[in-house]
Formats: sequence, structure tokens, C-alpha cells
Amino acid sequence: MKKRKRLKLKLKDHQITLNEAANLTENYRDAQTENVYVKAQLFGQEAIRALLDQSGCIGVRMYYGLSGEGVPRLVLAGVDEAGNDMCEGIILDKGVLCPTECSESNDLNC
Repeated sequence: MKKRKRLKLKLKDHQITLNEAANLTENYRDAQTENVYVKAQLFGQEAIRALLDQSGCIGVRMYYGLSGEGVPRLVLAGVDEAGNDMCEGIILDKGVLCPTECSESNDLNC
């Protein structure tokens, strides 16, 4: 079996401008239907830290999911340095949905 090289994740690899983020979130909002509409999900810092503080965790992979009621969900899993999901560790879902719990209007959500 071929050994995977170690992943190195840096801020510059992920950081985008507010304008780029606003365009992405606007495209997503425009593609939603009125009967199933989720703008965002909020995860608390305690949950995110617990995920990232797992031994060997170097990042987070976010999967798009769909609840049994058809509501979009995010599933967050830690990733190890080989780039594999840490399926035996902490896995997050149940983020606070927007709507109903949303930020004040800003370039990302209006």
C-alpha cells in the first residue's frame, strides 16, 4: 500500500477575502428553495477546540449532510497528518441553524 505524504495546512492555503466569501455564500443562498433553507450553522468554540485538540488532529474536514427531514447539515471530523478522517474520535453535527439563530446582517448572510 502506498504511503501518503504528511499534510501541511497553512492559513494562506485556506484564507479568502470577504468579497470572495460573500460571493460563495450568495451563490449558495440563491440556489436554495424556500421550503428547505439553511444559511449557516454555528458550532461553539468548546466543540471546535475539542475536535482540534484530539491527539494527532491537524485539521477539520466538513461533510455536507441532509437530515431525515431534508434539512442541510454539516458533519465535522478531525483529520490526521496522513489526511485521513479520525472516525474513532469526536465527530460534530447539531450546529445551531440559521435561520433561526443568525448574525446581524452582513456581507456573508444578506
